[in-house]
Amino acid sequence: MTRIVFLRHFETQIDEEKPVSEWELTEDGEIAMQKLLESPTIDGLTRVYSSPEHKARYTAQAVAAEQDIDCRTVDALREADRSGEGFIEDPDEYVRMVGELLRNPTVPFEWEDRIDVENRIRTFLDTVGPDEGRVMAVSHGIFLSVLFSQCRDEKPLAFWKELGFGEIIEVDRAELVEVFET
Repeated sequence: MTRIVFLRHFETQIDEEKPVSEWELTEDGEIAMQKLLESPTIDGLTRVYSSPEHKARYTAQAVAAEQDIDCRTVDALREADRSGEGFIEDPDEYVRMVGELLRNPTVPFEWEDRIDVENRIRTFLDTVGPDEGRVMAVSHGIFLSVLFSQCRDEKPLAFWKELGFGEIIEVDRAELVEVFET
């Protein structure tokens, strides 16, 4: 049986000059990551999977090194692609757009559609074997909101707003596969 410990990356420093995928952790994010590395939460992991984005990969590699286990970068764990619109300065507009993506299978702006994120979730679940033990997957807010709003029947925008940086959600892989079977 495989259990997946999903971790939303830690707090990042917004840098309008860099693509979102290259943002780095803030000082508070670094401190929170160190606390995770010193906690029993990561004990017993057999592997770490990571989004290719720097903020997630950095954390995943640190966890893997601390536990002396394999870390695999998996494109399917990346955040919903929002690069087509560029940096959204207005926080209210950003929240509106996230809500649109989370409510609808397709969006009328240059972001990845929710249906594509769902397909990547299926791809990730196919990547993780049914007998890997306890693994960690380091990913992102929108990705995790699509995933958990589907399997918990929650309102996705409310889930996204409440999902904190560094938040951990542990689930049985088989239950997720059942929800995301095509």
